[in-house]
Amino acid sequence: MKKIILFLLCFSVTNAFASEVPLKIVKKVATNAYYLNTGKRLNSKDIIEVIPVKERNYTVYYIINFNKGFVIVSADNIAEPILGLGTENPLNKDSLPPNLSCLLDEMKKEISFAIERKLPASSDIAKSWTYYLDSNNKSYSIGQHLINTTWA
Repeated sequence: MKKIILFLLCFSVTNAFASEVPLKIVKKVATNAYYLNTGKRLNSKDIIEVIPVKERNYTVYYIINFNKGFVIVSADNIAEPILGLGTENPLNKDSLPPNLSCLLDEMKKEISFAIERKLPASSDIAKSWTYYLDSNNKSYSIGQHLINTTWA
């Protein structure tokens, strides 16, 4: 029964064309991604800040901050759900390293470009959204899906 409900939920979020992802789903994806990378289960009560990031009148992604870490989640299912993740400190949007700032600016442009042109969402991206919505996934070690890096 849980799998049927999850399938219906994923189907409503992921369709043939890009669509805005509800904030409730964004938060669920963020907490699941954090768990999958740390093994620590969180819920929406553990979120200390939600920062919507806009480009050309579109919310393109959200920075979800926790006490120890953050997850950057796409606001539209045209893009991969997880754009970035950290497990040590919340992300301060106003004091980013220049190289990370440039990378995030490019992501904003790419996502808004795809939204404006109503591009179809790929099946691989749809699978990623389904994966991160599933609370029953097991945690994994860094390196399996995301690359571990330190910004200086």
